[in-house]
Amino acid sequence: MLTQKNKKPPLHACFFYDSNQQRHKVLASYFQEGLDNKELCILVTPETPRQVLAGFKTLGHDLSDAVASGAFRIFDMHSSYISDGRFVSDFMLQNVKVFIEDAKSNGYSGLRTAGEMTWLYSAPEFTEEAKQYESDVNNLTTPSSHFTGICLYPTENANTKIVTDALQTHPGYLDNGHICANPNYKPVSKV
Repeated sequence: MLTQKNKKPPLHACFFYDSNQQRHKVLASYFQEGLDNKELCILVTPETPRQVLAGFKTLGHDLSDAVASGAFRIFDMHSSYISDGRFVSDFMLQNVKVFIEDAKSNGYSGLRTAGEMTWLYSAPEFTEEAKQYESDVNNLTTPSSHFTGICLYPTENANTKIVTDALQTHPGYLDNGHICANPNYKPVSKV
């Protein structure tokens, strides 16, 4: 289970992982905690829903009923972030706003998301727009929005600029299952 080390935890964090097993372990606990808290849970991933559920199940988390009920939704990374071959920050931000409203209007206690960012490794031309998007997401993650988001970055094949931007645009980071304040965070102003 993820815990938060500080009294006012960051609600938008980056997570750098070394293996799919490590990723599944953190995500299974993260989403199980969200479902236990009656939150709407959203995962954007390159894996199929079947692969996600199988990975979680091997760790003792059977989330198939949550998928069937719509409380846990799994979306394809490529069609979510770069449909039509390009990343559009405003479109993605609007999707997050819709999910926040969907959670509220359907009686969930909040929204909990995780988004895989490997798409950016193969499309670095969208780095600046992705950086602005991450900054704009911070404006949505307020205690009153009841929205928590984690962005997932594999350490394998990591681009130094992308990693630096991730560290600078996320107020939090995951460390051994804890969401911690990120000392590298630098708010980005709208251009």
